[in-house]
Amino acid sequence: MKIKKVDSINVKRYNVLRKSANWREVCPEFVETGFGNSINFVAEENDEIIGLTRIITDGGYFNYLSDVIVLPEYQGRGIGRLLVEEAMKYLNNRLNSGNCMYVALTAATGKENFYQKFGFVILPDGEKGAGMSQYLIRNMEL
Repeated sequence: MKIKKVDSINVKRYNVLRKSANWREVCPEFVETGFGNSINFVAEENDEIIGLTRIITDGGYFNYLSDVIVLPEYQGRGIGRLLVEEAMKYLNNRLNSGNCMYVALTAATGKENFYQKFGFVILPDGEKGAGMSQYLIRNMEL
């Protein structure tokens, strides 16, 4: 198994990974655009993508860790940990002495403890407000 940085991903494979996590599929155009505008890491075994994560970034201070997904049959082997470690190492390598950057994420329910091992805090924590999110879905009627 190897972890590598990639610029794009096969849309069908990405949606297979999303479905394995019980997440919505994403339309091909958005997958291609999203991967083209983010820093992407995949876990591969026998040339098959078995896991991934992405960093969505403004290129400076703000970064969002997204899509930490590992196929169910490969979970429990430390692959998710390796993906997050690689993403965090990438971000840390961009820092100069005295610089800082913000890294946010939205943990799936029950996965908060996994991210705490990397230094993330559950919000609200007294200093920061609650993390929030929203899905925008356009109805077919305009």
